[in-house]
Amino acid sequence: MLLGIQFENPNNIDITDPVPDEFYSYFQDVAKQNTLIYEEVFATIPTDRTRTFAQVTAYNDMAKMKDMDPIKAYMRMHKFGSFLNHVFIFIFIKTQQKLKDIQGFVVEYSLYFLNEENYLPSMISPE
Repeated sequence: MLLGIQFENPNNIDITDPVPDEFYSYFQDVAKQNTLIYEEVFATIPTDRTRTFAQVTAYNDMAKMKDMDPIKAYMRMHKFGSFLNHVFIFIFIKTQQKLKDIQGFVVEYSLYFLNEENYLPSMISPE
């Protein structure tokens, strides 16, 4: 279930024993693919892409695929015939296709989120 292969196992991976390298590499591949999809569509945090607070702010400000409104874009397209609205609809369709590629629930754990930040108190703080 975690890997999305409860009923269908297209790669014929033996899931009864999680120790073999074949299962582990498949598990890692699925987790990596799911993580990339979630980051691209939803801009999830924590992520290894943000290692400082400044990067978190920039990451939160970037456009997310999930925020594209296809209905408004479609209505504007028929009203004005704008090329930009075709792009929004294309992004929506692409987003739907990406979400269908998610397998199960497993994602990678972010190991480097904010790892370049200094969490120690300053020398003059009373702590």
